[in-house]
Amino acid sequence: MRYSHSGCKPGDRFASFLCAGLFGLFASWASADFEPIPDPYLETLLTEARALRLHEDPTWRLLGHYRPRWVGGWKSMIDDPAFFNAPNGKYDPEAELAATLAVFFQPAPDDPEERHPVCRFPARLAWLKEVLAIDPERLPVPTCDIFEQVYGYLRPTTLTLVFPAAYMNSPASMFGHTLLVFDSADKNRLLAKGVGYAAAVTTGFGPLFALQGIMGMYPGRYAIEDYFDKVEQYNDIHRRDIWEYELDLTQEEVDRVFRHTWELQNVWSWYYFFDENCAYKLYQLIDVARPDLRLSDDTSWLVIPIDTVKLINERGLVRQASFRPSKATRLNYFAASLPPERRRKALEVARGRESPEAIARDDDMPAAERRLALDFAADYAQYLFTERLVDRPTYSERFIAILRERSRLGPREENEVRVTWPARPEEGHAASALAPGVGWEQGDFFLSLRGRVAYHGLLDNDTGFTRGAQIMFLNSEARWRTDLERLEWRFIDVVHVESIAPRTELFTPTAWRARLGFTQMDRRRNQNGMVFSAQTGGGAAWEIGERHLVWGMLESEIHLGDRYRSWIAGGPGASANWMITLGRDWKSLLQARTAWIYEGDDDWWRVETSAGVDRRLTREQSLRLLQQYTRNHDLDMHETTLSWNLFF
Repeated sequence: MRYSHSGCKPGDRFASFLCAGLFGLFASWASADFEPIPDPYLETLLTEARALRLHEDPTWRLLGHYRPRWVGGWKSMIDDPAFFNAPNGKYDPEAELAATLAVFFQPAPDDPEERHPVCRFPARLAWLKEVLAIDPERLPVPTCDIFEQVYGYLRPTTLTLVFPAAYMNSPASMFGHTLLVFDSADKNRLLAKGVGYAAAVTTGFGPLFALQGIMGMYPGRYAIEDYFDKVEQYNDIHRRDIWEYELDLTQEEVDRVFRHTWELQNVWSWYYFFDENCAYKLYQLIDVARPDLRLSDDTSWLVIPIDTVKLINERGLVRQASFRPSKATRLNYFAASLPPERRRKALEVARGRESPEAIARDDDMPAAERRLALDFAADYAQYLFTERLVDRPTYSERFIAILRERSRLGPREENEVRVTWPARPEEGHAASALAPGVGWEQGDFFLSLRGRVAYHGLLDNDTGFTRGAQIMFLNSEARWRTDLERLEWRFIDVVHVESIAPRTELFTPTAWRARLGFTQMDRRRNQNGMVFSAQTGGGAAWEIGERHLVWGMLESEIHLGDRYRSWIAGGPGASANWMITLGRDWKSLLQARTAWIYEGDDDWWRVETSAGVDRRLTREQSLRLLQQYTRNHDLDMHETTLSWNLFF
C-alpha cells in the first residue's frame, strides 16, 4: 500500500494536460465559502433539489463519501477541506449540494489559467445535469475543456481491478495492494493509467508503521500513475506477481468512475490501517459506477486488499481474469523447464562467464531449448542489473550480445513454454481466524481459544498465498485451566512476521522473522505471568523437492517484566525448522529453538520444540494437532492441543 507521486514528464501529452490542468489548479478552492448567486434559474434548481431531497440520494452520498455517524447525522470520509464547497460540507450533505450548485453558476474567470468549478467536479456536474435536467446553455461555463481533452486522449472503455501480491520486505506492502486501471479501446493495458489510494509512509519499521497506521497518522491520497511504471515496480523490482480482474461494467459506468477519479485527484484523507485503506477506498470508486452494489456499505472493522478481490468475484463483477507473473516467477519457471546442465550454461552466459554463441550455435541442443535458454539468460541479466550486481556498461554489452544471438533463432513457438498459473488469490482462506480447542498441559486438561485479526500462518494451507510467508497480526491464545479454575492468556502477539524465501541457483534471499507482543514465560512453577517480548532472527532456507522447505536462523530476544529481578532478560539463540506439504490438504511443521537467557547474575538455556499437523477440511476450516515441549530454567513443560480453525 505504498504511496508515490504521479510523474510529470516533459513531452508527454497526458502529463502536460494533467500537470497544467490539475495539480496547481485548485488552491483557490481551499476556502470554499461561497455566497449564493441571485440567479432565478439557480433558485429554481435549488428549490427542485430540496423538493426531490437529492442530498439523500445514494449517488450524492457516494460522490461526497458520506457515511452515517454513530451519534447521528453524516460525515464525509474525505478530510481535505478543498473537497467541499460549503463550510460545513464535510458534515452536511444538503448544504454541500446547494453550495455545489451555486459554484457551477459562478461567472467564468477572467484569467484563462484559473479553472472554473465545472473543471473541479465533473462527476457532480454530470449527475446534477441528469437528475435536474440542467440546461447547459444556462451555465456560465458549460464544459471543461481540459477534462474533455484528457478524456479524449485516454479514451477509457473498461475498468480493471489489479491486485499485486504481498511483498514481504516492505511493511507497507505485506498485505498486498489494489488499484484500478482504465483500459483504452486498443486494450494495451501497459499504456493505460492506474489509480490507487495509498498512505504517505514515513517509516520502514514494521511495528511502528502498524501503530501509526492504526491510529490514522498518515495522510492518504488518490494518485493517477502510468500502469507501465507500476508493473515495472511490482513485477520487476519487488518480484510481485500481479492479478488483473476486468470488471463487467458498461461504458457509462466506467465514465462515472473516471469523472469521480478526476475529482479526487490530489485530495487527501487520513489513512487507517484497518478500514480506510487502499482496499476500502476502491470500494467507494466502484460504487460510484453502480450505486446499488453498495460495496462500501461493508461494516467490517477490517478490510484488506484480498477482500476486495474476493468481494468483486462474489458479486459477479469479474468479466475475465489474467495473470502477470513477476520476473522472478518467470525466471524460476524457465529455469525449471531447462535441463540442469543447460540451465547452468545459460546462467554463465548471463553472468558474463560464457559467450552467448555457446548456446546459440550448439547443434546438440534442440532449437526450442536454445531459444528458451537465451531468453532465460537475457531475463537473468536484466535481473542482475536491476539488483545492481553489474554496472550499466557491462550489462548493456552483455545484454545486447545475448539478444543478437537470440534474434538469429526466430520467435518462440506459442506452446514451447508458458508460465502455469498458480492458485488465484481469491481461492485462499479468509484473513481472520478463530480456533477453539482442547488440550493437556502436564497431564491437566484445558480449553483453549486462539484468534487473530489477519492474515496467514506457516501452518495454514498455502492455496492462494506465498509458501513460507507468515503475517499474523493481533494473534493471541487464551486458556481455561480446569485444574486451577482460572483463565490464562498464553500469548498476545501484536505482530508476528516470518519470510522464509528459499535460496536457489538464481536468488539468495535472507530468511527472517520478527515477533513483538506479550507471552507467558514459564520460569518457575505456578508463575504464569505475561512479559513483554521482542524476538528477531535471520538465516537461510532451501527447498528439497516440491514438498520440503527447511531453514535455520540465528536469533535474539529480549523480555521485559516484573518476573525478572532486574525487569529485563534476554540473549542470543538459534532455530532449525522443517515444513512438509503433502498434497493440497495436509501440512506439517517441525521446529526446534534454543536460546541462552541472561538475567543479571543468573543465566540459563531455554529449549523449545514443536510438531504440528494441519488438515484442511474446506477452504475456511481445518483441524490442527500441535505438540510442544519447553524447558525453561529448571521447568519442563509438555502440552498437546487439538484445535478447529475457522477462517472468516
